[in-house]
Order: sequence, then C-alpha cells, then structure tokens
Amino acid sequence: MENFEEIAASFGVPEPLRPALAPDAPSRGKVPIARAVLPAPPKVQIAMAYLLLGDPDPEIAETARRTLCEMPPRVVVDAISGESHPKVLEFFAYHQRDAKVLEKVALQHQANDRTLCYLAETAPERVVDIVASNQERLLIAPQIYLHLRANPATPRATLYRVATFQRMCGIDLAELEARYATPSPPPAPPAEERPAVEPAAPAAASAGIVPDLDPDDPLSALLEEFGMGRAEPSAPAPEPSPSAAPSAPRPAIAVDSAALSNLSLLAQTEFDFGYGDDDEAWDQDLIADHGERPDDDVIQSIATKIAQLTTGQKIKLAYVGNKEVRELLVRDRNKMVASAVVKSGRMTEPEVVRVVQNRSIHDEVLRMVASNREWLRRYPVKVALVGNPKCPLPVAVGIISSLQVRDLKLLANNRNVSSVVFSAAGKMLKERKQT
Repeated sequence: MENFEEIAASFGVPEPLRPALAPDAPSRGKVPIARAVLPAPPKVQIAMAYLLLGDPDPEIAETARRTLCEMPPRVVVDAISGESHPKVLEFFAYHQRDAKVLEKVALQHQANDRTLCYLAETAPERVVDIVASNQERLLIAPQIYLHLRANPATPRATLYRVATFQRMCGIDLAELEARYATPSPPPAPPAEERPAVEPAAPAAASAGIVPDLDPDDPLSALLEEFGMGRAEPSAPAPEPSPSAAPSAPRPAIAVDSAALSNLSLLAQTEFDFGYGDDDEAWDQDLIADHGERPDDDVIQSIATKIAQLTTGQKIKLAYVGNKEVRELLVRDRNKMVASAVVKSGRMTEPEVVRVVQNRSIHDEVLRMVASNREWLRRYPVKVALVGNPKCPLPVAVGIISSLQVRDLKLLANNRNVSSVVFSAAGKMLKERKQT
C-alpha cells in the first residue's frame, strides 16, 4: 500500500487524525470514526469514513459503509465541494439515490469519468441533463454518450444534442461505436412501476420509431446514420388503451457486434473501492513541479507532448497540469481548453497577471477572471485587466475608481483601450488632482 499518511492527506484528513485511521491502528479507536460521531466537520467525517472502507477489520469497514450510505442527503450535499476526493464522489454516485446529492456530484469538475458515465446511465432526468450539458466532459469522455443512450430517462432530444455537439467537435461517432461496446437498455420495470402512457405521445414514437421527416432534413440524415431512421411497420399500430403497458424502451443504436469492445452497463457493476484520484496516468513532465524556470528543452518537450493530445485530454490536463502546462494551455486556440485552466483554481497571482496582460487571450478567459471576486481584490490583477482592450467595459470602468494616481496617468494616455476607459481615467485623474 502507498504511504497511508499521503493517502489520508489527499482526502483532506487533518494531520492529527491520520494516525487513528492507519491500518495498524487499534480498532477500538476507529469505531467512533466509522460511526461519524467524532467531533469534526461533515466533509472530514465523510473522508475518514471512506478511508475506513478499506480497513482490514471487516466490522469497521461495514460500519463505515453503513454510515456513509445512511448519511442524511442534506449533510452530504453540504459536505460535497470542489475539494472532495473523486473516489468519495464516485461512492455517493453509487450509493446515494437522492436527486440533490447526485446533482451536486455531477457538478464537481474533479469527478472521475466512471462517476459521470454511471450517472449518465442510471440517474434521473434532471441529473442526466447536467451531465449532457457538460461540454467539457463530453470531450474528455465521449463514451458518456453511449451511457446516456442506455438510460431510459434520457430524452431523445438530449441524445441528438449531445451527438451533434460531439460531431461538431470532430468526434467520429462511428469510431466511438467501434471502440466501446454499446450498452443495451435495461429490462423494462414491472408493470406496476412503469410510468403511465402519455396520451399525447404518438404511437410511432412510443414504439421507438422516429416520426416521418423530410428526407432533406439534417435530423433525418443524422438519425438514419445512427440506425434510428424511419421504420416501415407492417401494419398500422393499434390505438393504445389507458390500461395498456408502455412499449419497450427505445432500441439501442445498431452497430456491428464484431467491432464492439468491452464497455458494459455500469448499472450492473459494484462500486470499486480505491484511493486513486484520476483515471489517467499523466507524464511527470506535465504534472511535476519544474522549479522557477525549467530548461528550454523541457519547455519544448512539454509543448510537443501537449500538441499530441486531443481537445478532451487538454481540458482534463488543464485541471492537473503544472505551471508550464497551464501557461501553454491558457493560450490554446480552443476557448474551452483555455477556460479550463482558469476554472482549475490552480493559477497563482503572477500567472493571472501575465494572462490578462496578453491581448491575444480569449475574451472568455478575461470574463472569467473579471468575475472572480478573489482575483479582483488583487491590485496587480486590476491594473492588468483595465489595461487590456478586451476587458469588459463595465468591469474596466468599475476598476478605474480604485486605481492609484500613477496608474490613472498611464491609463489616461493609453490609446489602445476603449475611449470610454481612457476618458473615464482622465476624468478621475482630474478629480484626484483637485482634491
């Protein structure tokens, strides 16, 4: 096993409490921790209980499992944050059925791919919509589409939207089908658990047949490619009666079975306990600290490795990469990649200043920096923002009043910024001189 001290630290357990969780620590001291009765914040109680799932004492492990499974949803929702360990999020995705808990899990950027795929396949429609709307994750783990398709709660319009977005981003859906096995829809629930048939639903749609579309309609061509095109029923479908059971779930997109890989329905799997925090092993050059200023050869090597990554991999790397990686990715031509660097929360003040001073940076990156209250409290960031012509006008004008006289003079004479900005700076400078 890895160094348990490092593992406990990665889960956010305070240093004084770590020795009590060690595998060789006395079981008697672990009982209150497994029951979550030790005085500690909920997020720490959850992290400690999770670590005890791997305890060599089966009774301690089972107590910890019951504690986590029976924890009130309100407590779990409040405890989940951007600092929650990915495996803790995965555990709650598998063992908590409360919709608010699942929504909170789906919104965390550090959730691993398996968690998002499991939610895509098993969660209710509100959570499915969160997963399907996460464009970053759809590029990082395009197989999410296949799991969405296996979920009866996923609206067909959502599937079409996801497929269209992935195709626009260069993801070959046929190749995706060949790489991963297509999950089949789960068996229909018993009649008493099935939802009532909606009277307005057309018979063709309830049978999994797409209504007639104009042959020139792009949707018709796309559905035809996916194997969900117009079907020719041998006889007219009978009118559904109010007591009739709904038809079987819509069929999965047909693919060549010889091309299928090893993706199976996650709904049929159990939670896989572990301590790892990522599904992908990154090259150490991309995540290790290289000190103040690495050699040019190291920078070139990093740039070469990044150039070989897909857009999804770049987005994923943006959240874990080192300073050199962040400096390269924040200037990426794809604004989703550049924005991911800002959202990672790992940028230091000097990095932010260099980014907002760059006039070729994406507008979206500047908007994200400008909307971050913590960064706007830093004076160097304010000066860099207001001096960038791309800075949103309301933000720039709002910053002017807090500038020092020296910076107001420079801004008032800066003709690269908007006339509104340098005029406001000149006006403010005159007011300061009069007082």
